[in-house]
Amino acid sequence: MNIVICDDNADDRKALHRFIRRYCKKNCYMANIKAFDSGEALLASFRPGVYDIVFMDIYMNGISGIETAKKIRETDPFCSIVFITVSEAHAMESYKVQAIYYVVKPLTEENMEAAFFMCRNDFVKKSRFIEVTSNREKLKIFLKDIIYMESFEKSTLIHMKDKTIKTYTTLDDLTKNLTGSPFLRCHRSFIVNLNYVDDIGEKDFILKNGDKVPIRKNGVSEAKLAMADFIVMEDFVGAEG
Repeated sequence: MNIVICDDNADDRKALHRFIRRYCKKNCYMANIKAFDSGEALLASFRPGVYDIVFMDIYMNGISGIETAKKIRETDPFCSIVFITVSEAHAMESYKVQAIYYVVKPLTEENMEAAFFMCRNDFVKKSRFIEVTSNREKLKIFLKDIIYMESFEKSTLIHMKDKTIKTYTTLDDLTKNLTGSPFLRCHRSFIVNLNYVDDIGEKDFILKNGDKVPIRKNGVSEAKLAMADFIVMEDFVGAEG
């Protein structure tokens, strides 16, 4: 998913970048985030069909967010536009450019969650998933719903929030589709989603639902390092550009 931030305030760009990264990481979305400090800079780079969601301030030096959105709509009627601003004065104008949501600063977890909810169709379309066969039925499982997976006899158990799915797809084969954070192969027979880890014991990951996932022998230090890196990345504000 390609996401744009357009705001002439550097602190607000960084804060928004942090919210987006945190949300995408939590929900296992792959996102490329590009930031611009003016409407002119965005329009110079903009190409129809490239960007999925545009988060844009209305009050900017130079061309306003509303005018920038009008230019975008001349060539791209499909990307989702979310306005982020200090005033509700332009709410009606935002509808004229088919803005999907209107967030009033300061940014909070609550108003950003609401914005992401309004963009849910874009996120769902770009959601990462795996396909497995269970009881002769092919199932699509979104990665964000997987808590952990374990090899059990000749099968694999996929533990989710509300159910456990049994498949004969091997853990090794499933690992190939789980490249990168937040999944960690912490044991020969287990893969854990770090989003659901509450703590690390002497030999286990302790999950938020109370389950324990074993860590390979002599692998606790490595597991703690992976968890620390995951937490740091959750709060990391990436470079703009």
